[in-house]
Amino acid sequence: MSPNRVIGKNNQLPWDIPEEMIDFRSFTLWKTIVMGRKTYEWLGRILPKRRNIMLTKNPSSVKVGEYPTLFHNNTWYVDGGDKWRIEIYTSKEDLEKALWDTDEVLILWWSEIYTLFINDNRSEIRLSEIHKTYDGDTYFPEFRHIYKEVGREKREQYDLVWYKKEIWTPDTKVL
Repeated sequence: MSPNRVIGKNNQLPWDIPEEMIDFRSFTLWKTIVMGRKTYEWLGRILPKRRNIMLTKNPSSVKVGEYPTLFHNNTWYVDGGDKWRIEIYTSKEDLEKALWDTDEVLILWWSEIYTLFINDNRSEIRLSEIHKTYDGDTYFPEFRHIYKEVGREKREQYDLVWYKKEIWTPDTKVL
């Protein structure tokens, strides 16, 4: 996100930072990624070497290239054969039932999907904080009141920052 919390403009990233994309690619390989329909449409493809999951209210309208959306055993999916598959769920609850306890699940892009998970006590945030301010129409939700920074790696055009959820108890003192 940029300093003003912008993460998108016209369904696109407002910046083009190749090093950030390389960081993203290496961090997400071999993990489960969850995206909304808008993120998938922005990507325009299934990301290889990852378990791809989409969360959308209207799974029957999803189309990946020439492959139709299928419904089998109470599960929506698009199957591209040996190369890839994307699972599709219509609610956070259905998605959580489908995830294995050992999965490291990464939530990708756009604010609607982030907002669903930001208050989850299991959540951590790994965020590219872009140094330059951009105009946009999509913003990362407010989170610093419930997360604390636990790590930072400085890059030329952005910092990679890790945040963990603050655990509040009745005797926690607010300063």
